[in-house]
Amino acid sequence: VVRLFNVSAGVSLTLKNLTLINGRAIGLDGEPTLDGGEGKGGAILVTGGELSLIGCRVSANIAVGGAGGNGNLDFRGTPMNFGSGGAAFAGAIYIDGGALSATNCEFAGNTALGGDGGITASYILVPPPKTGGNACGGAIFNHNGTLNLNNCLFSGNSVIGGGGPRNINISYANVSGQGMGGSLFNDGGIVVVTNCSFVLNHSSSTESIPTPSMGGIGSTNAGGAIYSVGGDVVIAATQFGTNTVFGGNERENT
Repeated sequence: VVRLFNVSAGVSLTLKNLTLINGRAIGLDGEPTLDGGEGKGGAILVTGGELSLIGCRVSANIAVGGAGGNGNLDFRGTPMNFGSGGAAFAGAIYIDGGALSATNCEFAGNTALGGDGGITASYILVPPPKTGGNACGGAIFNHNGTLNLNNCLFSGNSVIGGGGPRNINISYANVSGQGMGGSLFNDGGIVVVTNCSFVLNHSSSTESIPTPSMGGIGSTNAGGAIYSVGGDVVIAATQFGTNTVFGGNERENT
């Protein structure tokens, strides 16, 4: 299954009374030593166009960042110099400079999942440190666009940062990717939310696996329902209930 719709600049698309389900946007895994690719907009990617949803159900869509590349070989013949996991944006709808209007819609069970970092067995620690991929906007990611939500339900959407890279031979502080905005992430755009409900949405990250003599470091996660960086967010007559944020688990070496 792949992404369901692409809405490019100059295009206006209206969807009425449809179910948008099981769309996927999967970032490419990194080649050896390189970072994983981004995954964004599991159901719909809006790049400068205009999208209108009326009475639609948007569910079980996913964006997944690619895994970081594993290390190449050092002088001992063991892998070194691995990559970070790729970021994941918008399990359902990614808006890049465009516009989305959603009325009487349900966004349920969509997921953005950051890619895991690569693996190395080198006896040399090569900077800079790498991380798991961030995950932003379980249902919607709005980048410099305009988003209007009216009488919509956001339920059971989630973001999960990717697991940190691993070095199986020496001390390395594995850092998980961040999870931000369980249902909605706004990056410099305009968001107006009216008469909506946000329930049981979730932000977390994958547990880092410890390396010899050093534990894995959990990430700082935020925004069980909504997370915004810049831009403007206006919320009116809207309910929030049982949205959660779990900090990244930090594991000690045993």
